[in-house]
Amino acid sequence: MAITREQLHRALDSLPEASLPDLAEYIDWLRQREEPLSPDELAEVHAADERVRRGEFVLFDTLRAHGRGHGS
Repeated sequence: MAITREQLHRALDSLPEASLPDLAEYIDWLRQREEPLSPDELAEVHAADERVRRGEFVLFDTLRAHGRGHGS
């Protein structure tokens, strides 16, 4: 799936502010890699993207708050 910078900018603009630090960390990680993603890694990224599009995700803050309420 080809994606343009414009599409990435729109996707970024649609994210909640709270998710930006995690995204920045991921982008930094990608920039520091010496080799491109393997086909398996790329497939995992695409699968995760599809899960997010279907709403199959939980924000880290929600997980952390849920864990605190259960003896963590």
